[in-house]
Amino acid sequence: MNEIQEINIQLIDRPEPPVRLSLEDAELDALTDSIRDEGILVPLLLRRKGDRFEIIDGDRRLAVAFRLRLPAVPAVVRDAGDSETVVLRLLANLDRADPDPVSEAVYVSKVIASQVIEAGELAAKLHRGIDWVFDRLTISEMPDYLQDALRLKKIALGAALALTQITDERVRSDWTAAAVRDGMSVRAAEDALREFARFKDMHGANEDGAVLAELPSAPPLVMFECARCGERALLDELKIVRVHKNGCGDEKRG
Repeated sequence: MNEIQEINIQLIDRPEPPVRLSLEDAELDALTDSIRDEGILVPLLLRRKGDRFEIIDGDRRLAVAFRLRLPAVPAVVRDAGDSETVVLRLLANLDRADPDPVSEAVYVSKVIASQVIEAGELAAKLHRGIDWVFDRLTISEMPDYLQDALRLKKIALGAALALTQITDERVRSDWTAAAVRDGMSVRAAEDALREFARFKDMHGANEDGAVLAELPSAPPLVMFECARCGERALLDELKIVRVHKNGCGDEKRG
């Protein structure tokens, strides 16, 4: 078991790159009150870099230590290489109650681009599917307005991943604004993406590659007919009925 040490805060550096792009004032205020009253109950996790130390986990606790002008903090020093550090930081971030998917995505993109770790190895060590890593790479390339909507929890991750596949910037921006304003389920976003693709296939594109301007500024509501009463409704309002895809009973034999 690693020994807990008291480490001078002047010798500790923030993670580079950080998993969290910014430290929210409200979070730091609450943590400051807690540490002022109770002290640092969970030691920071550090690794040695030359004559100094770098944070693996505990960025907010270090920030509060500086706020409170603490001379030292309790810490566990781990002999961790670059790839292990990446995994440990992401595991710590995933363990939080309210992780920021955008900061997480930017971090994943940076470490993969720097070739510290490959996408498949990262997914395996985090016990995630490779699609989880690819989704983070997609998030890191989203336009700012979609990232902001995700960060502020004004749109679901699945909906953002669907909307970002819309290739016309005007349509993507307008439909994202409508989703933030009116709400949008993942299924509705996927329906909107299909409608965009259908419209583009039907009408082609302008000379500059943009989809024709007739496409509405808000995503279309895709309606389906209820098999029982015939009334049209959104897919979210209907139940999925499972039937044999190759026919039932006599239909199969016939």
